[in-house]
Amino acid sequence: MFEIDTEVQVILFLSVLFLVLAFLLFKNLTDKNKGGGGFITMGATYELQTKNQRAAIQEIVEVKANKKMEEETSSDTNTKWVEKNE
Repeated sequence: MFEIDTEVQVILFLSVLFLVLAFLLFKNLTDKNKGGGGFITMGATYELQTKNQRAAIQEIVEVKANKKMEEETSSDTNTKWVEKNE
């Protein structure tokens, strides 16, 4: 058999590591778009809705936004630091 130098082994290892990390990064970035269509799809579907459907969608979005704001403000007030008396 043949013997591989230490420098070549290091270069091969780093090359394989780089390829694996690049693949994982690419896969991670492409998987994020599977959950929804994004802004462009939302605009396209919004144009296909009637006025009543648009009003309902707007109401749902506002209700969800208010609930999220309430959750954020309640979590901010519940996480106060308590100083210990020494």
